[in-house]
This record gives sequence, C-alpha cells and structure tokens, in this order.
Amino acid sequence: MVRLRQQLPTLELLSARNPHAVVDFLQSEGFDLNDGIVLIENGHIYFGDQAMYRIATLTRGEGLFSNMNQWLFSSERRSRVLYPLLKAGRRWVLKVMRRRPIEHRG
Repeated sequence: MVRLRQQLPTLELLSARNPHAVVDFLQSEGFDLNDGIVLIENGHIYFGDQAMYRIATLTRGEGLFSNMNQWLFSSERRSRVLYPLLKAGRRWVLKVMRRRPIEHRG
C-alpha cells in the first residue's frame, strides 16, 4: 500500500467497513462492496476486475510481488479470469478471521 500511495499520491484508500460518504454513494448506486474493489478515477467508477486492471496500468512494479501482481492484472483478460480467484481468497480469509460481511448502510 505504501508504494501504491507513493506512485499515486492523490489516491485515497477507504475501508468500506467505516462510515464514509463515498461508501454510502457506491452502495446507493447498487455496488455490493463485499463483491469487489472499487476505483473512482476522474468521475469514472471501475469495479472488480476492471479496478484491478486499471490500478495495474497506473502503477509500476518494484520487487517480486509487485512485478508479479502488475503482470497478472495488467491484462484485461487475465484480470477477468484471475479476479474471481482473488475474491474467493479474500472471502476465505475473512471467514477464517470471523469477519462479517460489509453491511449496506443505504
């Protein structure tokens, strides 16, 4: 996350688990924040695999993990194929950690 913030200094990272006007807006627009990552860039909303693809194209990798992550998601096709696996991994980790889904506050 530190490198992401360094490469994109205007990026604002939010946790959908905390109250925020942007989270409320996204939920009111029908986005299920349990179902994907969101990137808002210049008023355009990217969701799920599209958000991962866009982040990968905006950043450059430094280090093995970053380079691998960038390569994996810098292709729209790879992002579309791999994102569901990433999402399933997130759900599994949250279940193991006994974290509840993000509540809809709309």
